[in-house]
Amino acid sequence: VKAMNLSRFPFVAMANCVVNATGAETNEPIPVTMLVPGFTVRELPVALTNLTSLEYDAHGRLWALGYDGRIHILTDSDGDGIEDTAKTWWEPKDAKAFRGPIGMKVTKNGVYVASKGKISLIKDTDNDGIADKEEIIATGWKEAFTAVDATGLALDKEGNVYFGLGCADFSN
Repeated sequence: VKAMNLSRFPFVAMANCVVNATGAETNEPIPVTMLVPGFTVRELPVALTNLTSLEYDAHGRLWALGYDGRIHILTDSDGDGIEDTAKTWWEPKDAKAFRGPIGMKVTKNGVYVASKGKISLIKDTDNDGIADKEEIIATGWKEAFTAVDATGLALDKEGNVYFGLGCADFSN
């Protein structure tokens, strides 16, 4: 069973400060409830923050997309089943290259990233283990005023890319 550091991921990390029943703020962690018996939760011994997406590739490596647009590959260096090393695979040259990157899909051709205003394919064109090219494969839709608009990614058997678009009023 793979252990996952849920405290480092957005759905837990965004709730660093919780209001208790009395209305007072507390910094105590939110209890984690596992839905499937037999799984455990352990903190990974890597220092990454602001992760928005995770995916295992066909070789068992864990890929992580950060809100800053960086893509990391996490691996298990000692064979204990826990990812304990992180290597930055992609770092945008411009800090504003990605706005709200919250979806990724790892493929043999590279990593697709959904971010506000575009879908990108990040590639390692010289096969040195570090990505060096961003290819924008979709753009041009009317952007929502919210921080994110393109969400999630999926590919079909033919390699067609599908993604969701958010809206200005998510409650509608």
